Amino acid sequence: MQEPVEIHVLDRISKYIQTRALDMKRKYLVWLSVIGLMNFSDIFLHKGHAEVAPSSSNTHFELDISLLHQTEILVTAIINPSSTYHDDGLILNRGATNLTVKANDTDLKYDFLIEGEPPNPFIVRGRPLRFKWPKCGKRLCRLTISYAIPRTEIDYGSQWGSEQTEALETGLYAAWIPVIEGDADTGKFTFDARLSLPHGWNMSGNGKLEQWGDTIHFRRMSPGIDFTFLAGEKLSVVATEKGTTNVEIAHFEDRKSDAERIVPIASGALDFLTEHLGSLSGVSDQALKFILSDRRSGPSYSRGNYWVLTRADEPGALANLVAHETAHFWWNHAPTSTWEDWRNEGFATFYAWLILDDMGFRTLEESVSIARKRSAEVPHIFGLPRNHPRAHNVLYDSAGILLHGLYNRMGKVDFLKFSRDILNQKPAKTTQLLEILSNYPGQNQLWLAKCLGIPVQAEILSPC
Repeated sequence: MQEPVEIHVLDRISKYIQTRALDMKRKYLVWLSVIGLMNFSDIFLHKGHAEVAPSSSNTHFELDISLLHQTEILVTAIINPSSTYHDDGLILNRGATNLTVKANDTDLKYDFLIEGEPPNPFIVRGRPLRFKWPKCGKRLCRLTISYAIPRTEIDYGSQWGSEQTEALETGLYAAWIPVIEGDADTGKFTFDARLSLPHGWNMSGNGKLEQWGDTIHFRRMSPGIDFTFLAGEKLSVVATEKGTTNVEIAHFEDRKSDAERIVPIASGALDFLTEHLGSLSGVSDQALKFILSDRRSGPSYSRGNYWVLTRADEPGALANLVAHETAHFWWNHAPTSTWEDWRNEGFATFYAWLILDDMGFRTLEESVSIARKRSAEVPHIFGLPRNHPRAHNVLYDSAGILLHGLYNRMGKVDFLKFSRDILNQKPAKTTQLLEILSNYPGQNQLWLAKCLGIPVQAEILSPC
């Protein structure tokens, strides 16, 4: 049973957090056409047709995309007008030009605020696109957003140092299709896309692909937050099998050796996480997809059953990258736009270290030592702005180090059980995570709160 003083401290922690809530070329043009259906109450675009009401709270896009010279991208959304729209607006890449917004055949006035800061810290090139939503009575409004964007604005490769000139990599962070203003986690959508590629190009992305010559049909019917693809003249897309698992790897020639090493690492990581955290519904091991970017910097990330991975200079770094992104299949429930993201990144970081230790790439202590060197003299986790210059060191490295300390304090058995409790209960806030922790022996919740930087009137003797 929890001591009364600990309950009192947790109440004060919760109250303190609530009162301190954070405010939080290349010359070619790419054009796109999107058809979606919006449920105003959720402010999302939705799957649907003119004669059918939307059945879910997710956007559905039907896209016509050409990567040819000077080709037009049209965005058309069919919207359900029966609910209330809250004029929160969209995010679109700041480089969009020739922009028009229409409801049916009527032009709408809009504000495209290309100056100032991005509304989302992850979508740094995205800017607010706002307009007054029309009233269409019982008819469904056809919203058409048309624009052009220089490829340099949306190409991850040109932003983060790809050596491939005849290639294009893009996704959510480029805001190349409109997203709902706010947290990047909220705008889930499905898509049906038709892409016209330059002759000889190949592509891979987070969807099911069928190809007819230089035209590709690409779709994803399970809701997600991203439409990512890598396309290029010298891109190899190789399908293979690992046991009963179908695996697809997209890579350029100089990443062939990485492609050969990745599958056993991912397989080992999935086995470790399933054994210790339980099986994961919604993530099938029957079809895994790896997109090996040519970039040396910028984001690596996982979406559903696929990974986008940047370059890594040595096997341990590559294994850590794969293990970390695989761990995100389990650790992805906390908000990403505030300091609470430490729960996503810290647990993914620490479980990647456990995987590296288990597979013989690096001992747990070696991983902790590397992280300590990277995170020297950083601020506390609590209250850290997500766009802080050292947010990566704090929310990944420092958080991983704290969880290593908690692992040592609790012991392996209790720490793993605590992890499973978190995954089952999905606490919305750190205070709720601390309440789960208070069910275990010791005063670990006080120790963790103090080490996170939450003001606690309690002395702890163990270092963070």
